Amino acid sequence: MEIGVPIIPVDFSNVDAIVKVLEEHHIDTVVSAIAMHTMGDDAPNELELIRAADRSRVTKRIISSEWGTDVREQYVTSPKNNLQIHLHVTDTLSLSQIGLISSTLHKVNAKKELEKTTTLEYTRFHNGYFSDYWAFPKVPSYLSRQPLVYWIDMKNNAAAIPGTGDVPAVFTHTTDLAKFVAASLDLPKWETDYFVCGDRLTWNEFVRLAEEAKGMLPFLPTYLFTYLPTYLTTLLASRY
Repeated sequence: MEIGVPIIPVDFSNVDAIVKVLEEHHIDTVVSAIAMHTMGDDAPNELELIRAADRSRVTKRIISSEWGTDVREQYVTSPKNNLQIHLHVTDTLSLSQIGLISSTLHKVNAKKELEKTTTLEYTRFHNGYFSDYWAFPKVPSYLSRQPLVYWIDMKNNAAAIPGTGDVPAVFTHTTDLAKFVAASLDLPKWETDYFVCGDRLTWNEFVRLAEEAKGMLPFLPTYLFTYLPTYLTTLLASRY
């Protein structure tokens, strides 16, 4: 598919190689969309990209791959020992230390790496959930992982709601987020964090809107749970 821009192969595991590409192509601003979720103790190459951008003589700015909720001061639960660990850390942690907290942990480590940079101006975008996951294919999306089903299964008219379902969450479509990101490139100075909110509603409100949109009531079954000590969740039909 023709996208109107050049595609340049890069070895993201090699900092020197990234620096060379950045300088050869005079890349002033890096916008990272590296997937931050991994399996096991493997880590995405976000840290290498940050280090390379900081070393590059021509690169001045980087938008780190956050694209979710703010994880600067986040409590996470370790499946290994059922303990809450506060992720206000000074050193890089590994998944083997605190359990299967993939993207959250990698984003915390990326933030720590950003704070070590000496020449870069950086920012992160916090947009909540991508609403694409529930609107696709009715609303077009370029996200590759479609459909990604969790909590609400639009195809099979079902929901497995965490907690009471009354806590608000933020949902933003990638096309709206992209407009804010593009506009930010023209700002003379960046804040270290930007918050984008397309919609703010509870999961129970989301279910009601989904039922209205599909013209059927109710979404069944809806499972409410408040604590899962075995780290199991309700499997929705689309997950089989």
